[in-house]
Amino acid sequence: MRRSYIRPDPEAASTAPMEEAFLISTPVVRREMMMKLLHEDPEENVELLMMARFNDDPETAHYATAALTEYQRKVELSLQQSQMLLDRQPENTDERISYIRQMETYIESGLLEGHLLMRQRGTMEKELAKLSGQTDGLSLELGCLRVKNLLALGKAPEARECAMELIRRYPEE
Repeated sequence: MRRSYIRPDPEAASTAPMEEAFLISTPVVRREMMMKLLHEDPEENVELLMMARFNDDPETAHYATAALTEYQRKVELSLQQSQMLLDRQPENTDERISYIRQMETYIESGLLEGHLLMRQRGTMEKELAKLSGQTDGLSLELGCLRVKNLLALGKAPEARECAMELIRRYPEE
């Protein structure tokens, strides 16, 4: 993800990738960039915020950490709400797919590590398995997601079996 920081002066010709600007600019400029990021969608800026939380400027690091914490809280609340809906409506395929997509985004965000990451992957695997049982198998895209997730969980035989099923179902793909 490469975003550019453009100086407030519209005549300014110089731009720098935000990643580099966070590293080499003055604390005042870093804080200005941080404020700009805080007013945008945090989901679009997770990588930059994760980098900024280790900045040597305490204020920049604080804002980045606070933004990431709030984003993580919102994602986890949304996941809980989806899970509660699925508990009430276990046959709701569209909601299950939405829940799986939310988990996929959260896992790929880089915010989860270690045990929490593996637990979230385990939950996603259970939901993918349920979806596979609810429908006539998974779509190619969700099947590939399941294979990738199974491999990340260290379940190579199950991943192979799933991949072989995808090959049988989608021979032209």
